[in-house]
Amino acid sequence: MDGREIISRAIHFESPPRIGLRYAFDCARSDIVDFRYSEVLGPGTKPGEDEWGCVWSRLGGRIGSPWGQVIEHPLEDWGDYEPPDPLVRERYCGIEQLDGHPTKYRAGSFPFPVINRLMFLRGTGNLMRDFYRNPRELRDLAGKILLFARGIVESYGELGLDGIWFGDDLASQRSIMFSPEIWQRFIRPWYEDLFRWAHDAGLDVIFHTCGQTRLVLEDLVEIGADALNLNQPDLLGMGWMRERLVGRVSLLCPVDTQLISFMTPDQVRESAIGIVESLAGENGGFVALCDEGGNHSTVPRDNLVAMGEAFETFR
Repeated sequence: MDGREIISRAIHFESPPRIGLRYAFDCARSDIVDFRYSEVLGPGTKPGEDEWGCVWSRLGGRIGSPWGQVIEHPLEDWGDYEPPDPLVRERYCGIEQLDGHPTKYRAGSFPFPVINRLMFLRGTGNLMRDFYRNPRELRDLAGKILLFARGIVESYGELGLDGIWFGDDLASQRSIMFSPEIWQRFIRPWYEDLFRWAHDAGLDVIFHTCGQTRLVLEDLVEIGADALNLNQPDLLGMGWMRERLVGRVSLLCPVDTQLISFMTPDQVRESAIGIVESLAGENGGFVALCDEGGNHSTVPRDNLVAMGEAFETFR
C-alpha cells in the first residue's frame, strides 16, 4: 500500500496498515507531497510587498521562516479594493513536479484563506473593531477574499489534487481571539463555505490552526473538516483531544511546537510516542508530522531528528 492510500485511509478512518508520516522537508520519506500556488506580482511591487498589497517584515532573519509580520496594511483605511486573480495561469506553474510522485498523497497548500488575510489587509486592531462597527464593509471584503479562495479551491480540484491544506491561526495561547457570538455570526459560515467548495471539488479538507482553539475545533469538525493539523497537542491537552476529537476527525500532529525547543532528544522521543498512543485510533485517524518546525531556527536539529526517529518506529 503506497503513501497516498495510507493517508487517504487515515483521514477517512479506513484502517490503514500504519500511521501516516509527513515530512515537509524530505519528500522521499514523506507520504504527503505539497503544492502551493504561486503569487503573481505586478511590475510596481515594492520591497516586501505581496500581491495583496501588504508589506512584510521578515523579522530580520531572527527566525528561519518564510513568514514574518505585515507592517503596512493596504486597507488600514477603507477604500475600493480588488483581490488578486486566482485563475492566472502562472499561479500553477510547477504542478507538473507532482507527476514524479504518483504514490504520494498530494495536498494543495492554502495559507491564510480568510481570517489571517483580513488581519493582513485591515490590521488586527481594525479587524476586531470591524465586527462591531463596520459589519457590512467587513462582509463585503470577506466576500471578495472568499471569491479568490473559491478560485484556488476549484483549481486545485481540477488539477487532481487529493486534499487542500488550509491554514488560519485563530487563537492566542489562552483562547480564541473572537467572542463565541462573532465566531457564530461571521467566521464559522465563512469556513463552512470554504469546506463545502473543497468537498464539491473532490478535495479532503485539512485545516491548520494554532493556539488554544478548543472552543472552535468541534465546530470545524461539524462543518466539514476531514482533518485538523494541530501543532500544540500539549496545550490543547491530550486527554481533551482524545475525548472530543479522536474517532471524529483525523489529526495531524508533531511534538508540541511550543515545547520542542526546550526538550532533550529523549523527552522528544517520549512525547512523540505518547502522542501516537493517545491520538491514533483503531481505524486510523492520525498522521505524524515528522519534521514540523524544521524551518524554525529555534528548534535544535537533534530534537527534529529525535522526533522523526520516534514517529518512524510506527512505520
